[in-house]
Amino acid sequence: MMRLFSLYKEFLDGKSIITLRVMQVFAVSAIAVYLAPYVLLGSGNHWMIWDNLDSNFVAYKVLIESGSLFASNDTVIEQPLGGVPRSTMPSELDAFVWLFSLLGPEGAYVANRVLMTVVGFFGMYLLLRRHIIKSNEDEIVRIGVALCFAILPFWPFGGLSVAGMPLALYAMLEIRNRNYSWWNWAIVILYPFYSNLVLSGFFFLVLVALIWICDILRRKTVMPLFLGLTVMSAFYIITHYRLFIEFLVEPNFVSHRTEFGSFNKDNFSEAAKNTLGTFIQGKAHSYSLQRYVILPLCAFSALLMLPRSRNDHSKWLFWLILFGLGGIALLHGFKSTPALSSILVPIKAILPMQFDRFYFLYPLLWMLIFALVLSILRAQSRLLTLMIIAVVALQSVYAFRYHELIRNRNDPSVGQFLAEEQFSKIQDYIDKPLDSYRVASIGIHPSVALYNGFHTLDGYWPNYPLSYKRDFRNIIAGELEKDDALKKYYDDWGSRVYLFNEQTGRNMVIEAENEIKLRNLDYNWEKFSELGGRFVLSAAEIDVSGTPQVTLLKKFSDATSAWDVYLYRVAPD
Repeated sequence: MMRLFSLYKEFLDGKSIITLRVMQVFAVSAIAVYLAPYVLLGSGNHWMIWDNLDSNFVAYKVLIESGSLFASNDTVIEQPLGGVPRSTMPSELDAFVWLFSLLGPEGAYVANRVLMTVVGFFGMYLLLRRHIIKSNEDEIVRIGVALCFAILPFWPFGGLSVAGMPLALYAMLEIRNRNYSWWNWAIVILYPFYSNLVLSGFFFLVLVALIWICDILRRKTVMPLFLGLTVMSAFYIITHYRLFIEFLVEPNFVSHRTEFGSFNKDNFSEAAKNTLGTFIQGKAHSYSLQRYVILPLCAFSALLMLPRSRNDHSKWLFWLILFGLGGIALLHGFKSTPALSSILVPIKAILPMQFDRFYFLYPLLWMLIFALVLSILRAQSRLLTLMIIAVVALQSVYAFRYHELIRNRNDPSVGQFLAEEQFSKIQDYIDKPLDSYRVASIGIHPSVALYNGFHTLDGYWPNYPLSYKRDFRNIIAGELEKDDALKKYYDDWGSRVYLFNEQTGRNMVIEAENEIKLRNLDYNWEKFSELGGRFVLSAAEIDVSGTPQVTLLKKFSDATSAWDVYLYRVAPD
């Protein structure tokens, strides 16, 4: 009995071997379970479609197969959107290009998932251990929070944009402390190759710059961190050189993103609601999952524990980060109010990017808050060790609910979505060289046709010529006029260049739902043909009465596909 009591006391000691082993086994097991389905299920996985299979996943395949990987910026890649400039696609220095080239699309996707999770865990662990909570007694906190960060639902094609932030910040802070090891410089140099400048890199550099400014104000040594900032910024310019040339050197290219400024003007109550929602829930592609565990724990700690804590450094850092999180939420929430949009819109006209995306720092900052609170709680009493383990377990379970393969389990699998065998039969039926005609899809993401080698009029492209957006709009203008929300969606954003129509809206038509029949489609078929369109791939039957230039050729069904595909020929006048 005394031995059991002794073991229990050891378990409550945050630095005991028993406690550490429990946390280590739990962390390794959780990561293994998290990643195993990606490796074992193959094309049977249910990967995210939105901003994933419908776009980026296919864009890298198109780029590599185009043979224009190293071509000049103005080289036209013919397959998507009637042809897009090489400058609108990822640089050959992008790590995803290397992964796709070496492993193929599916292999690259799985390898990226593994890298994000593993780098996320070790990066957060190193950052906490060296710079945030350094006490040996906080090892269970470091392991637990690193796990919670590693299994966040990172956006796949962000790469290490968010998942690698803790490791990048760790390296920057090490350099700030004059630790000039090759390892730290390697992280600073390689991070821009596997992260996106516009998505998150710019905002990470701003965060580091703020630390540098604080050092200046506190009269600390500033040159090491400034050197780190300079090196990382230089490599972002190198890895994103096509983007810089496109916007700074090539005046002939006008992106469709220049029309992003036509946003709704929110009133104060709507802005306040958006602010609160961002602070509590976070944002898509940068989920920090703080709502149900971390945020209540922070509120409880701030009210009861933090005021009595003797760890002034941790308290100061807690309130500083919390203030920053609130400021980010305010910027995002009020971005569409007249006062703020009047400032942002002119800036976007010159540099088309979303300046409210500081919320991509949320996963990093909320996990630092989480670690600080757990550390302060652990210092109050050894009895709270059990609570810390329970809280980490709860947060981990919550994160697992957001696992990509769980959240998308009701969507088509990768194999069903891409429907390679079915689209191969369609190619054989048309029996013409793929580069001799273009197709467009209704109720099917254009990425499916692109993945299977078709040349398309439509697609989901984050950056393409404004002139093409307007040309394509002539095809769908009649349908846009029937639906104000759909019209605004295309005119004020327009990255989805789809054959929108009033009947299906922005929805895709999955096989089980495709009993509908599309009637009275008000498309400009003459403009469709003028842009090179010859065939329509529709997930639902189209009523072609009154449109003699459109003819149903054949319906293609396949048990392994998510779609029934009706193939229509559009005859040019």
